[in-house]
Amino acid sequence: MDIHDLRWVCATVVALCNLNAAMAAPEPGSLESLTLKISVEQKDLLPMEPVQVAISLANETDKPVLARTLFISSAGGPPQVFFSTGDGPFQKISPADWPDKNVIIPPGGEQFAPGWKKTLTAILYCVRTGDAEKVDVGWRYLLPSPGTCRIKATLKDVDGKQQIESNVLTIKAREPVGEDARAYAFLKDLEGRKDKDAQGRRITYSGFLTSLGSPEQEAKQEEFLSKFPNSRYARHLYYSLGHMYSWGKGNGGIRRGLEYLEKAGGYKDFFLAPKALGYLVEACVKQGDLKKARQHLATLQEKFPDTESARVAAHHVQQASN
Repeated sequence: MDIHDLRWVCATVVALCNLNAAMAAPEPGSLESLTLKISVEQKDLLPMEPVQVAISLANETDKPVLARTLFISSAGGPPQVFFSTGDGPFQKISPADWPDKNVIIPPGGEQFAPGWKKTLTAILYCVRTGDAEKVDVGWRYLLPSPGTCRIKATLKDVDGKQQIESNVLTIKAREPVGEDARAYAFLKDLEGRKDKDAQGRRITYSGFLTSLGSPEQEAKQEEFLSKFPNSRYARHLYYSLGHMYSWGKGNGGIRRGLEYLEKAGGYKDFFLAPKALGYLVEACVKQGDLKKARQHLATLQEKFPDTESARVAAHHVQQASN
């Protein structure tokens, strides 16, 4: 091999090394190389019912991606959710619930390896439409009536200069029948009510199925359960009231709270069932009833083994047993 051939071989080797290095090294500012998707597992949905969506971020390419974003719910570059009723324009919605423990930071800080994927879940329920103190109704339900709604998500980089958008998901609420129809009429009536509390302040029922409000709202929630205990909507109140009561808050009492949580955890197709059972275990531990705690933990591990609720509940029982 003469000197010219040797130089050619060396140059080729160097070029190949540079090419391999370029293919392996992530490119800055490549947020658009990542894939954002939104999905929902609820197959049967009623109007005014909370919807849990899953928003996933993934690197579906064959090389690392360096993007200046964090896929978490409250820091740089949080995902945003938008909805559209029917074929109308998209409007931003603030989820009723973002996870507060499932903080996701990509390995290596901002580097997303090939195959990297994480998912956040959020509950979509009611939409703010104005200042509740200045207008009669400052909110509306995501799906106030039977029909369709389109949902999508976006994610920006920390500088706000780049953005990716998810697929558009269409969800449909069916017409309620039987006890569900009567429960739905009850919920519809709450939209136009102008009740006042003892201090003369207006009572809002915007979070009726998901949040804990005034004593007046709590009384209305209990009225709902007494009238429609077997409706599909009731499971949400068994969960929210059960959680509150089990901690000694509200007027229901701890015993009723445990009963409600057990009911909420007994539904097979309820997305909050794992959390309900987890809170039930935690409440029993707090009450010093380890026997009941272990029984409910066994149910949770059998029905929902690969959940954060199961892991946390097991930790509570283990700590109490030491």
